[in-house]
Formats: sequence, C-alpha cells, structure tokens
Amino acid sequence: MSKETKQNNLNGMEITATKPKMLEDGVHYGTITELNVRTSEKNGETFQYVDIHIETLLQLDTGDDLITLRVGYPLVLTELSSFGQFLKTMNFSFKEGETYKLSDIAKSLIGTSVKFQTTTVETTRGTFANIIKGTVKPQE
Repeated sequence: MSKETKQNNLNGMEITATKPKMLEDGVHYGTITELNVRTSEKNGETFQYVDIHIETLLQLDTGDDLITLRVGYPLVLTELSSFGQFLKTMNFSFKEGETYKLSDIAKSLIGTSVKFQTTTVETTRGTFANIIKGTVKPQE
C-alpha cells in the first residue's frame, strides 16, 4: 500500500485548533441529566458502577457553553455505601431488604438542580475536571 493510498481519506479534511474546555476548580451548579451503569474488570473480578451525569455551564472567552461531567459510585445500596449516601443526600428514601429499579431512581434524580465541587485531575488520558464525591447536593 502506498503512502498516497493510506492518506486518501484525508483529502479535503480540516481541523481547527480550539481553546480547551476547562472547568475551574471550585463550586459549580448544574442539572442531573442521565444515570447509567458501567462494568469494569480488575484482577479478574467484575465491578459495576452507577454514573451520575451532570450538565453545567462553562464560561469561555467566546461565550457560554454546556459541558457534562460525571461522578461514579460502586453499585452497592446500603446506608453506608457511597451510592446510598448520595441517594440520602438527594432525598431518595430506601429501606434495607427492599428492591429498587434503577430506572425509578433515575426518574427521581434526572432534572434535579445540584451544587457540587470540582478539582482538576491529571491522568495519562489528559487533564479533567473531577467532581469530588460527597459534594453533590440538591441546589438550595
């Protein structure tokens, strides 16, 4: 295969360099827009997490823009688990021994205005705004 053939699909394509969308560390306000479950494997064990997606306003020099951040909790529901603590903070009541549909939990949370705190985290995949667990609370 020639170099020309390998580059054929690049003809006419352009890319524009833009300012990175960075959220400053601190307190922010947003709206819960989605809940989803993801599965992760570590050392041969499978773990499930529930991700809470929060949309917030990012102010750039060029105007306002919306970004979505997420915070994840292990999918364990007890009075002491981080997911259980989050739900209690969001005024979602649950009782030991009862079963709850995640779709019902999502319905009660989606659209809720929240206040939360972020910090910037650098990883091998890049630099990101990270929601600090335990700081997501209903907006007063």
